[in-house]
Amino acid sequence: MDCRILWILLQVLATGLFSDEKEINISNVQETKDELQEDELKVMFNSEDDEKGIKGINGNIEAKSKVAKIRDSGTGVSVWYNNTNIVPLARKRKVYKRLTKDLEMFLHGQRLRDRLEVWKTLAIMQKIIATIMGRPESRFNVEESDLYEGDVVLRVEDLLDEVHNLEENFEIIASSVTRKFETSQTDPIDNARNELKKLKQRLQRRSQKHSSSMRRNKRSILTKNSPRKRVYTYRISKSYNTSETDRIVQGMVGWANHTCLSFKPWVRGKKLDLFFFRGRKCSSPIGVKGTNRISLDTGCLTPGLIQHEIGHSLGLIHQHSRPDRNTHIKILFSRIRHKLSPFVKSSWTRTNPFGVPYDLSSVMHYPSAAFGISPRTITMETIDKEKRGVIGQRNGISFWDARVINMYYCSNQCVVGGLDAGDCNNYGYLHPGNCQICLCQDGWSGTRCSSIQEGSPEPCGGEVVAMEQPQFLNSPGFNQTNYTHGQQCSWLITTTPGDVILMKFIDNFGIIPPQGTRVRTCEDYVEIRYKHLATVGPRFCGSTRPTQIFISHSNRVMVLFRANNPITTSGDQGFKLEYTRVRCGGCTSTLPISQPVCQRTTQHDCSVQVRYASQF
Repeated sequence: MDCRILWILLQVLATGLFSDEKEINISNVQETKDELQEDELKVMFNSEDDEKGIKGINGNIEAKSKVAKIRDSGTGVSVWYNNTNIVPLARKRKVYKRLTKDLEMFLHGQRLRDRLEVWKTLAIMQKIIATIMGRPESRFNVEESDLYEGDVVLRVEDLLDEVHNLEENFEIIASSVTRKFETSQTDPIDNARNELKKLKQRLQRRSQKHSSSMRRNKRSILTKNSPRKRVYTYRISKSYNTSETDRIVQGMVGWANHTCLSFKPWVRGKKLDLFFFRGRKCSSPIGVKGTNRISLDTGCLTPGLIQHEIGHSLGLIHQHSRPDRNTHIKILFSRIRHKLSPFVKSSWTRTNPFGVPYDLSSVMHYPSAAFGISPRTITMETIDKEKRGVIGQRNGISFWDARVINMYYCSNQCVVGGLDAGDCNNYGYLHPGNCQICLCQDGWSGTRCSSIQEGSPEPCGGEVVAMEQPQFLNSPGFNQTNYTHGQQCSWLITTTPGDVILMKFIDNFGIIPPQGTRVRTCEDYVEIRYKHLATVGPRFCGSTRPTQIFISHSNRVMVLFRANNPITTSGDQGFKLEYTRVRCGGCTSTLPISQPVCQRTTQHDCSVQVRYASQF
C-alpha cells in the first residue's frame, strides 16, 4: 500500500471513531454538513490501481481517430470516450491509471476493469437493439450511455440478468417494428439473435469462473442484492449547500417515516452504505453492496427524484419494468430513440412483487414521454386512458412504494400474523416502525385509518352524502381567489348500500397543467377513486374540463385534490364536481305506494362492484 494512503488511514483513526450526528428515523431529522476529505474518499472508494483517480476528468486522453477495434472473446466491441476507443488503451498499465483518473466520474466507485466489462456488455446490447429496431448502429459513448435505464448503475453481477431480460423481450420488440430487407440478405434479426446468444454464453462462462462476484440475484421490485438490514449509514458531499443537504436528508426521512428503516450518519471506521455526491446526473445502483454512490446533480434535488434514487439503493427497480406491466401500460417501441433499455421488462423468474399490485402512481414509474425521439413524444400509454395523468409523478413515495419495502424488510416487525394482522381500516396496515398505529392510504388518517384526512392550509374535505338531488363540492377559492399552492383536500362521498354515485365536473375547470417534459403527469390534480378506494384513480389537470361521467363501483368514492407542483407558487381556479345517488339498474326514487312507478331509471350494472372486489 502507498505510504501516503497509510498516513491518511492513521490520520483518520487519530481523529476519533465517534460522531455526535444523530440518526434519521421515524421521529428524527438531522442535518449533515461536514464532509469526508478528498484523501478519505481515496481510501474508501478506490482500489490500489485507482488510488489517484479522484480529481475528475481532466481531458488528458489524446483523441485517436484510427484506433483499431479489439476482439473480446470472439466479439468485436468498442467503448468510446473523448472520441477514443478505450478498450485497447486499458490494457496498458500506465494508460490504465490515467484512464482511471480521467473516468472517475463514470466509475461510480467501481474499478475501471469492472466498469469496462459493464460498458462492453452494454455496447453489445446497444448494437443488438439497433438491429432489432432496424436502425443504424451507433457507437457506444461512455458520456451518453454510461447509465442503464437512464439512471441505474449496473454492476458486473447484474449483467447476466439484464441479458436474460433482453432475451425474453426480444421477440416482442422485434414484432413491434416493420423492416424491409432484400430476400438475398441474411435476416438481421437472426444475426441479432445469434449475437445475443453469444453474449449470454460469454457472461455465463464468466459467471462460472467468478462465482463469488457474478452470483445471480433474484431481482424484482426488490432485488436480493439488498441485505435485509434496517439501518443504513450515509454521508453527504460537502459540495451541497445547507439547503440542498436538507433536501437530501428529507428524502431519507420520507422513506423512514413510512417504513421500519432508519438512516444514520456514517462514523469513521464503520461501513458506509450510502454516499450522496454531485455527479453528472441522477443515478444509483440497485441494492446496497459495499458503498452505494448516489449521484444527485442540481436538477435532481426535488423530493421525488431524491426518493427515487434512494429507492433504487433500497432495491426497487423501475415500476414499468415489472413483468405484469403489459396489462397496465403499452410501450410504443417505434417512438423510442435507439436506447431501448429503459423499456425491457423483467421476468417473474427473477422478480417478487410481494403481493403488491402494479402501481401507476409509484415514484419509481417513468413518465409517458420518457426516452422519446423528441422531448414531448409519447412512448408509453396507460391501458386505462383515464389514468394517463398518473404515471411519472415525483411528488414522493406512494402508499404501495412503502408497502413493498415493508414487506421485504419489515414483515416480521409487529404481531405474529404480520403487518396485515392488526385492526387497521380502509386498506391500511400496521406501521412496522410503530406497531401501535397504522399506515394509511392517501386520504385517510388516524391511528386506525378510520378518519378522513383534514384539509390544509384552507379547511376543506370531509365525508359527504350523495342524495337523489344533485350535491356539489369544489376546491377552495373556486372561481374567486384560486386555490393555494400546497392545498390538500380529501372528500369521502357515500350513499346507501346497494346504490352507486354518479359524478361529473361542471362549470369552469383550471388546475396547473403538466410542466416541462412531463407532458401528461399531473403534479396538481383532482383524483376520483370511483372503482376501488385502495387503488389510484384517474387524475385530471389543465384547463380543459373533463367531460366523462363517472359511476362508482360501490357506495363509496374518494375524491382527492392535491396542489403539489413545486414550480408554481400560486394555483389556478380549481374545479367543481356534481354528485348524485343512483339506484343500481332500477328506480332512483318512487312515488307513493299507490303509484309505484319509477321517476327515473338507470342501466348501471352493480355486479361490477363484486367482480372488481374479487380481483383485488
